[in-house]
Amino acid sequence: MDRQSLRTTLRAMDASNENGSAKGAKKTTIGSFVRWTFGFNSVPLTTLVTITTVLLGLLVYVSTSVNPPDVTEAQKPLLNYAWAQLGEISRYPHPYFSHDNDRVRQHILKEVYTLAGREHFEGAQIEVDDSQTDIFIQKEDVFDKSAPPGKLTYFEGNNVVVRLSSKNSDKSLGAILLSAHFDSVPSSFGVTDDGAGIATMLAVLKHALAQNEGPKRDIIFNFNNNEEFGLLGAEAFMHHPWAQNVSAFINLEGTGAGGKAILFRASDYGVASHYSAAEMPFASSVYQEGFSNGFIHSQTDYKVYTEGGLRGLDIAFYKPRALYHTRRDNIAETTKNALNHMLVNTIDVTQSMTEADSFDHADQPAVFSDIGGYLFIILPLQYIFVISCLTLAVGPIFVGFLFLLVLRKQINAGTSETILGGWLRSIVSVLVSVVATYFVVETLHLGNELYVVRSFYTPLFAGLGTFIFVNYVLLGFFHFVRPVCDQKLIILLELSVVLWALLLLSVIHEATHKATGEYHFLILYIVVATASILGLFGHLVTSTETSTFVEGPEDEEDTVDASEATETSPLLPEASPDNAAPSIHGAVDPENQQEDKTLQKIAVSMGYDWSIQFLLVVPITFFVTFGLAASLLDGLHQTPLESEKSADFVYTTITAMSVLIGITFLPFVHKLQVFVPIVVVGVAVTASFVHILSPPFSSNAPAKMRFVQNINLDEGTSYANVLGRQDVLQEVLEYIPSTDTFKPNCSSRGDGVEICNYIAPRPWLIDGEKVSSDGDFAGLPTNLLDVKVVPVNETSSGPFDRFDGRFKISALNNRGCVLRFNTTRFKSGDVETGVSPVKMVTLRHNRVGKTGITTGSGSRFSMFGWTRDPKTGKDEFRSFMHGVDDVTLHKLDWEDPEYDIQLSWIPRWYEVGDPEDEGNEALKNRLGVTVTCSWAEYLDPSSIVDEQGRRRTMDKIPAFTELNNFSPAWSIWSNQGRGLVEVSKYVEL
Repeated sequence: MDRQSLRTTLRAMDASNENGSAKGAKKTTIGSFVRWTFGFNSVPLTTLVTITTVLLGLLVYVSTSVNPPDVTEAQKPLLNYAWAQLGEISRYPHPYFSHDNDRVRQHILKEVYTLAGREHFEGAQIEVDDSQTDIFIQKEDVFDKSAPPGKLTYFEGNNVVVRLSSKNSDKSLGAILLSAHFDSVPSSFGVTDDGAGIATMLAVLKHALAQNEGPKRDIIFNFNNNEEFGLLGAEAFMHHPWAQNVSAFINLEGTGAGGKAILFRASDYGVASHYSAAEMPFASSVYQEGFSNGFIHSQTDYKVYTEGGLRGLDIAFYKPRALYHTRRDNIAETTKNALNHMLVNTIDVTQSMTEADSFDHADQPAVFSDIGGYLFIILPLQYIFVISCLTLAVGPIFVGFLFLLVLRKQINAGTSETILGGWLRSIVSVLVSVVATYFVVETLHLGNELYVVRSFYTPLFAGLGTFIFVNYVLLGFFHFVRPVCDQKLIILLELSVVLWALLLLSVIHEATHKATGEYHFLILYIVVATASILGLFGHLVTSTETSTFVEGPEDEEDTVDASEATETSPLLPEASPDNAAPSIHGAVDPENQQEDKTLQKIAVSMGYDWSIQFLLVVPITFFVTFGLAASLLDGLHQTPLESEKSADFVYTTITAMSVLIGITFLPFVHKLQVFVPIVVVGVAVTASFVHILSPPFSSNAPAKMRFVQNINLDEGTSYANVLGRQDVLQEVLEYIPSTDTFKPNCSSRGDGVEICNYIAPRPWLIDGEKVSSDGDFAGLPTNLLDVKVVPVNETSSGPFDRFDGRFKISALNNRGCVLRFNTTRFKSGDVETGVSPVKMVTLRHNRVGKTGITTGSGSRFSMFGWTRDPKTGKDEFRSFMHGVDDVTLHKLDWEDPEYDIQLSWIPRWYEVGDPEDEGNEALKNRLGVTVTCSWAEYLDPSSIVDEQGRRRTMDKIPAFTELNNFSPAWSIWSNQGRGLVEVSKYVEL
């Protein structure tokens, strides 16, 4: 519509009103209603923002919710079976170092043989291998990358490995491996970590046997033992001959306590694509990048399998992390729906994998996510990389070309306001709002740092509210003082530049680190750039006088912005040469100024292309950014319990996410009605007060601390050592009766963590022990551990010669010990002391009459340096370059209390020319060895003999029982070491 037409319309409307024409009044009312309802003004914008935010918030909540869907009638029979198995497995804590570990293993074996004996498909063949597998491995510490590389482990494994095949099986295709571990940590019942995985595997085996025909591929079930302290069950399987025929695997894990099981890691696109078969998908490759970058400090068997050359998926429960590895990982804290979620998806994905003829794209990492728990989206990272590169190249060219066309058009028309104006205001506004957001979030950080463990939403809403409100005030002020041409479009263009830079960094990261969690920047840039293109295109196709109107403040009596012509003009108006007219910002006759203002209102309100930009930008960017924030913070917000650095990282992430979510509304924020910012401020202030004033922990989000009792037989001491965040730990200890008598001695471990120790009652780990006459606190369990040096023929005397020393460890009722070494210049665990002088470890076994023991020393995964004497069964491990920093020993035989060890060391092992050794004549040749053995059982009492010879029951570990009984409800305890009690003794060789 040109100027003359607008004037004619206006005068007609005025004439109708002056004459009291009902018809004119009706037209005016309808026109005003349409303009107020659909034009770019505060009423429709605020309405649309409110509706969009509510709907998208609900969608994000559903997408990230840990509440799994209800169970269908068809799923109930198999689920009931799995639920019963889970209940039996998790009756007691069952770590590798416990007798209950054997109970769980026997139950698995019994169930496997029971299922095999029932009716099954024709031609079914079930093979069970429950033999003991011994391995000797030297690898970096799984959980501590800063540890020295010379960590040596001798492991006796007793995995239960089952292979299901049929007459339809094609051996050449390779097998599908399902894996879960049946051990728990000492302080946990192991329901989600990892009883649910074991129960799921048993149910999958039952389901597979009940089918009409067998799978095209063999299915191997690895019920493995001792994942918790070194991923050793998976290591043992990699030495199993069946491992050589595995094509893909599914690892089932748990790092939370119920909820939904998430696909969080995948080796490549070829295997990850099979997750599309899952009925209830729940997945995010963001977590995969979190593991790769070390933000999540834990590991699963997935690491062992992929490093061994296998391809597969990692599926796990992951919330709430605070209950992970505690006594609240029990059957009461989870649900049938949670178990069903893992079970149904595992069956679906397993069936898809077993029917596959091949697994392509082995070299392509996968980018994946679910939408609302119903749709699984996956692409190869290579596709994302290519699309990103094309977008980086084409986007700026296209946007820049249109921008120049619009600018030329405006300059040629002689307009006083062009698209070059107003670029600084949004930059200033964003910078100020970022600083304000950081200030608010950091204030909450300092005011109540650990409340984020309980909820990350309060600092997130406070930061987001601050960002939106500050931008509303500043951009609204700039808009009022000096309106510019299409402020919305200018902000979109500026966001395009910023997102282009972030996308460029993401592409570099994808190329160098195979980052699979940064695809969000591609989506954001495409959306914002497209909205910018629409705005520029609107300027090109709109007549000059309506496309260059300047935004101005709204009249008090009219909610339509009177001067934002460009943002609200029709996207595709009817234009012709006749429509051309001088710019409204050119010279205007004074008598027509008021009329021109009214014309501006009408011209502006007759265009509605802003709504297309809004619906393109806001829903997509809000869903992507808020979903990303929820995913990241769900996995990170309870990590501040581990260190101060983790807390700093979480609050930094919250600040960044507040800004990233806030830019969703940035182009439109200056047009919102004032009640919206008031509500936003109210939410931010309320969230801040809740964060500052509320206790940081609750029963559902407790403060997790760690316990171990250390007994030093040489010094005659018995201390409870507890580890936790500073201040929180001492507050909990005030509730413990023993600390009234024996005051804790606390010291900082750095990074906001402290360790406290206090004299603790002796443990009663062996039935039949006697109570001393001085009471429970007196005496030490000296019968638990003894170390005796065995003479060897020693002829070495010089510091460059090889020295040998042999000793026997007698540890009653024990399955695990650790050897640490020291000399005058070396100490185990201290990287500053150089390479260990210990170069060879020999382990002798007493296996007379024992059968069913295999070794991985001859497999394709055997460790360099390990040999076994086939006649005596003696194991030797040599490591001349790295040396042996420490040795972790395991044994399965409860009846055999001894470890028989021989060490060979060279006192002066150094590089030629090392100045530290020149002229050092006093260097000693002796080797010190500290033997520390672990015990992990605590729940069942021990039967002991008192002073009068009467039998009575005592808590196995009274100190740990006391902590569990007297600690406040908002706190909870986990193990600090392999066991709950560690007894040590020192010898010199």
